[in-house]
Amino acid sequence: MKLRFPLLAAALALASTGCDDGSGPSFDVDFPFFYLQDIDTAGEPVSCCFLSASGDAVAAAGSHLYFIDHEQGYVLADIPLGQPVSAVGASAEGGYAMATAGVLFYHISDATYVVHEALVLASGGLAILTKPTSTIAWVLCDGGLVATVSTSTWNVTAYDTIAVSHPSTAAVDESGSCIFVADDADGTVKQYSTAGFGLLAQEEIPGGATDLYADPLEGVWVSCGEAAGLWHLDSGTGLHDYTVPVSQSVQTLAVSADGSYFYASSTATVSVYDASGAVQASTQSYGQASDIVLSADGDRGALCAPDLYSVVMLYK
Repeated sequence: MKLRFPLLAAALALASTGCDDGSGPSFDVDFPFFYLQDIDTAGEPVSCCFLSASGDAVAAAGSHLYFIDHEQGYVLADIPLGQPVSAVGASAEGGYAMATAGVLFYHISDATYVVHEALVLASGGLAILTKPTSTIAWVLCDGGLVATVSTSTWNVTAYDTIAVSHPSTAAVDESGSCIFVADDADGTVKQYSTAGFGLLAQEEIPGGATDLYADPLEGVWVSCGEAAGLWHLDSGTGLHDYTVPVSQSVQTLAVSADGSYFYASSTATVSVYDASGAVQASTQSYGQASDIVLSADGDRGALCAPDLYSVVMLYK
């Protein structure tokens, strides 16, 4: 059943650092989420995540890390890390945020916001992939290096090299048994086993992959650079098994926890598609999103809007 929500006429007036000016975006049709709040950032936001299914959001913008309240969408903590942050993630139990800034890997305690001593990686970190229900995180680094980090001891326990010349985006399967990595050098998405990081499969993507997002059941979704469609790659084979047609090529992608909706940013438009590819909502209020993430409880969303120097929080 499609849920329908009224549009929010104005943002909630909250007394906190980085609140919006009180005007929310307007949508073409009913939107599966309310506009909740937007957070002014010190630089262009590049990455965001949720600490747990119903946990607070974390976003990176410039050299700052923002912890954002799950319920009301206001800033809980603004933490300067001293140099530009490239990616954020969360430990599996939700107690820590993680961030990469060049070769430095940080972990920050939730609630107390203590920044612990940084690890020095062998090369610059590009993406953080957390193995579900574990004490393991993988950091995809420049040159196809993968660092395995223990989120209990906070040490690098292993380095592995994968055959990816120019990694651009990555995702871990819901089971944690494999990762998918987009390689801009040859326009493929490669699947690697997380037990030793051997190559399992690779799929050529039309125009190369612009984004990857884990399917809530299995496999990953891929937005294609030269195709108006979202490709699903199967975890069993690592190959393309079906497509959801959409009206335009997508640059940034997120999938709802129940798999019913795709949130997709294309140039200056953010659209919501259902599982058949039909447009359920569309807005040009945010410009080109650099990252979109949806919480596993299905109640919150976060969108990095670099054109606005803002992180937009959504709720339903």
